[in-house]
Amino acid sequence: GSTGTVTTTSLTLSSGTLTAPSGNMNVSGNWQHAGGIFAANGGTVTLNGNSQTISGTNTFFNLTKSVSSAATLTFPSGVTTTVAGTLTLNGAAGQLLTLAPSTAAAQWTLDPTGSRATSYLSVSYSTNPGVAIDCTTGCTDGGNNYGWKFVIPSAFTWTGEGSDNNWSTGANWQGGVVPGNSDAVVFSNVSIKNATIDTNIDVGGVSILAGYLGIITQSGSNTLTVEGSGWAQAGGTFVSGSGGLSDSGNFSVAGGTFNIGSNTVTFNGAGTQTLNAPGVSFYNITHSGSGTLQLSGSALTVTHNFTNSSGIFDLNGQDWTMTGATFSNPGTLRAQGGEAVTGLGMDSTQGSVNYNGTGTYTTLNLGSTYNNLSFNGVGGSWKAVGAVTVKGAMTVTNGTYNANGQTTDVTGLTTVSGGTY
Repeated sequence: GSTGTVTTTSLTLSSGTLTAPSGNMNVSGNWQHAGGIFAANGGTVTLNGNSQTISGTNTFFNLTKSVSSAATLTFPSGVTTTVAGTLTLNGAAGQLLTLAPSTAAAQWTLDPTGSRATSYLSVSYSTNPGVAIDCTTGCTDGGNNYGWKFVIPSAFTWTGEGSDNNWSTGANWQGGVVPGNSDAVVFSNVSIKNATIDTNIDVGGVSILAGYLGIITQSGSNTLTVEGSGWAQAGGTFVSGSGGLSDSGNFSVAGGTFNIGSNTVTFNGAGTQTLNAPGVSFYNITHSGSGTLQLSGSALTVTHNFTNSSGIFDLNGQDWTMTGATFSNPGTLRAQGGEAVTGLGMDSTQGSVNYNGTGTYTTLNLGSTYNNLSFNGVGGSWKAVGAVTVKGAMTVTNGTYNANGQTTDVTGLTTVSGGTY
């Protein structure tokens, strides 16, 4: 607890309380904290030996190690080392200071909540839960690191360098500017700090990479609009708010957690948008774009409402579960004919249904009652297994519709122009 400088070799703390000097504490050997209390006292611990080891859970105020010859500083795996003041870790050109875990290939956590000065480091298996540590001067990424910036990331990468977690804070983004509607944002292992959508957001695209471990929370009724670059999620967690999400590009969830809650995802693109979100249950989906929303690579589950208000919704050979959900179809619903469709209550009061498969299908998998119905799959064949009702028009332009001896009641015009009925 002195105000001067204390110099020692190895330090072992197993019980009682050790209060550091408010000035400097120089340690040339290992730092072993097995028990008791270490009180940092606003001072600086300087590790001034060659290769050294820190063990136990520690909270330092200032922590410093700088070397001119290659050395290793080993941090304890599985626990957090906190630095509340200034973290200073420096090697030299061609003489890197290696930061390594005490247990091979096991993560160690470093939480520097104050300022940082780092250069010429080789780092592996490190997790920093807060603001990205800038280590772009002579540093080497040894792999399995989170919350470290080894190279300058692309513009509009989340770095979390602001004083809060807000999306609207420019300092949280690479480049210092809040992304706009032409900017594709990236969440990666550069910073795993949580993010809060604290205002209405309109961006060019959202990419959440596998290395991002944080949570993106859409607060309150703030809206999230994603333009043509779309939504691509491979990591992290997204928690929706009541403002919902609108997307005019492709939408994929290959990893992480997408939690829409009881909110709505709106697809409003003018072209073809692909939807590939295995394991995700959507509450409400609205397709309002003039283009095509096409399933790609995985089944779709909707638990409340699906409104296809415009354009085409294309199953594209993927299964569709609508148990407990309501389907409204002012647009066009398209299927090949072999998809497993569960719980669908067909909207037969409006819109159209189109079968476009090229195989042989033993049933009409979208039901038996339609508004408008068409078949145009080259070489396709569809067989009715019961009475079919079409309240509007029926068209066969390619393939074969086989009534199979059942009644097909068409209120409007029936047109066969290239196919077979």
